[in-house]
Amino acid sequence: MKNNVLRIVSVVLPIVIVAVLGSVFVNLGMDWFDLLIKPDQWIPNWIIPVVWTIIYLIFTVVLLVWSNKEEIPKSTKILLITNGILNILWCLVFFTLKQT
Repeated sequence: MKNNVLRIVSVVLPIVIVAVLGSVFVNLGMDWFDLLIKPDQWIPNWIIPVVWTIIYLIFTVVLLVWSNKEEIPKSTKILLITNGILNILWCLVFFTLKQT
């Protein structure tokens, strides 16, 4: 039971941290982003957070199922951590620091 809870927390918590930090940085720059000139075919702003939420939920479910069946390889963990860091940095650089 304790190992199962630890496994769930070790999968879910990093994904939540990446999602929250990314969201914070995006929200800090939304006023600036809204002023950018975008193509006429640009999607409504509400779609992007919905899609990212779905991506994070699918990602969480896949990792939970995978980690329930076997240990996730170290190389995969390194790639996942790298992806999370790059995701956060992208949000920071583009939205918060306004670097296009």
